[in-house]
Amino acid sequence: MENVSKTIKRKKLLSNVSFEVMGGEITGFIGPNGAGKTTTIKILTGLIRPSSGTAYVNGKDISKSLEGLKDMGAIVEYPIFYSYLTGEENLRVLGMIDNLEKRKREERIKEVIELVNLKGREKDKIKEYSLGMKQRLGIAQALLKDPEILILDEPTNGLDPLGMKELRDIIVKINKEYKKTIFISSHLLDELQQICDNFIIINNGEILFEGTKQSLLKKGEKLEDAFLNILRGEKLDKII
Repeated sequence: MENVSKTIKRKKLLSNVSFEVMGGEITGFIGPNGAGKTTTIKILTGLIRPSSGTAYVNGKDISKSLEGLKDMGAIVEYPIFYSYLTGEENLRVLGMIDNLEKRKREERIKEVIELVNLKGREKDKIKEYSLGMKQRLGIAQALLKDPEILILDEPTNGLDPLGMKELRDIIVKINKEYKKTIFISSHLLDELQQICDNFIIINNGEILFEGTKQSLLKKGEKLEDAFLNILRGEKLDKII
């Protein structure tokens, strides 16, 4: 993002937001409630337009063309499915929306179901799925197009410890084995500390920090400590 601002009904949600997500790495996007995280993600995924500035995906300006979105899969807030269909049927419908060719679609559905550990449950109806299973199916849906970039907005919300661990392991696998770039927003800082290479901190619509996990942890023994120290008023220059 380059100098992105967003104003709705005279309220400034983002102010000259600039950052870069490194390819092939996991970047954590953190900030308090109302800091501008979801607004930023909605701009990156083409759901809303910036008031000014530019958002790029793989070098493509998505405000001029949605071509860059072909390189991206995303879960923004909670994934929504048809409760009367099975997990497999939901993916089939979503694959049709993405215009995947039928044979490729069926092959890809099998691949992503196995990747998110839902093999054996794919023929169960969504209404029988736990929250964790729905979140994993959401990731499967985001991966259908085999995108280079995966954007996840609060994917562990409401999950129990086992569900969080399952999702964390899947995210690491997608990054390490399948070489996907992952941009993840979450309030669960302990979870992010275990998986992220880099962090971006936002508050009141402004970027306070952008850099590696190692550079951030110089500001506190744990991620939570470093995060709170920055929010207490220490605005840092970009650190690589």
